[in-house]
Amino acid sequence: STPTASHGNVYVTGSPIRIDKTAALRAVAVTPGYLDSAVMTHTYIFVSDVIRQSPNGELPGTGWPASGAVNGHAMDYGMDPDIVNNATWGPLVDDALLAIPSISLVTDVENLFDPVKGIYVNPGGHGRNWERPASAELINPDGSDGFHINAGLRIRGGYSRGTWNPKHAFRLFFRAEYGEANLQFPLFEDEGVKEFDKVDLATSQNYSWSHGGSSQNTMVREVWSRDMQGAMGHPYTRTRYYHLYVNGVYWGLYNTQERAESVHAAAYMGGEREDYDVVKADWEVGRQMNAIDGNRDALDRLYNETMAGLGSMERYYRLAGMNLDGARNPAYERLLDVEGLIDFMIIEYYTGDRDGPGSR
Repeated sequence: STPTASHGNVYVTGSPIRIDKTAALRAVAVTPGYLDSAVMTHTYIFVSDVIRQSPNGELPGTGWPASGAVNGHAMDYGMDPDIVNNATWGPLVDDALLAIPSISLVTDVENLFDPVKGIYVNPGGHGRNWERPASAELINPDGSDGFHINAGLRIRGGYSRGTWNPKHAFRLFFRAEYGEANLQFPLFEDEGVKEFDKVDLATSQNYSWSHGGSSQNTMVREVWSRDMQGAMGHPYTRTRYYHLYVNGVYWGLYNTQERAESVHAAAYMGGEREDYDVVKADWEVGRQMNAIDGNRDALDRLYNETMAGLGSMERYYRLAGMNLDGARNPAYERLLDVEGLIDFMIIEYYTGDRDGPGSR
């Protein structure tokens, strides 16, 4: 929980705090007549302890709900003993937990699981009203510098927000009210930008154990698709894998992902964010395609032209801003990037995406 002048334990100089198991320690400096310091958080992860967390689905601690106990939300805690105790796979788990960096999210348990205000057990909540303060840490297993930042935490996703799903994705918002207005860190090394106002913590959903126990789970399909789009010379969102911990409890394999928004477009393609339209499926209105930046006027023009019929090659070429001979005609609005669409659909079909345009 968040420490304050009236909540927590007063640290006494010369009396070390012993930490001998996975724990998240939060501290604040307070003194009469002064503003409190920012709350600092440090998570200590003991891998030998993590692999034995809740082997039979036990509750991790006070305030954590049993499956179905709060708003009917499914919960699934701990490491699977069938893996940890397996003669083949068990010995590999320790090394696997140290093979990639970890991200630790720490927040008051009520922010996640309170029946009324908890974002995890009310996963359909959208917008600022469903953002809760949290700490986020990047912990590198080799001891190199990561980061700690206080941020806003929300649930992200579409169909995966259902209460039947025990594993949700998250989104972090960096605001001055939490401390730092932006995250200043090279999340994607030299591949991407180094300043972020928000970051997604995504996880495989359609092909995963949490989504009907799919046997097609690879944990690489979505990341591979994004990376391949970049390799084919098109704009893409960068990503990296992490183990995620929530209040010290192992929460599974996640990946950071850049948000495909106007800020992202301006950072990589130039211009100002106001130059770009960004259209996405909006789950709050039945997956209708809405503009989250700019407007959808150009998309509507493309749609209307297409629905009017492409009975001639001339009409088809005109959508791409060209004359019939393939020469660019500046008098025609270029509504369709044919090559970009072809490359996108190649990836869709190659990966067997059952939740994309090719599946409709």
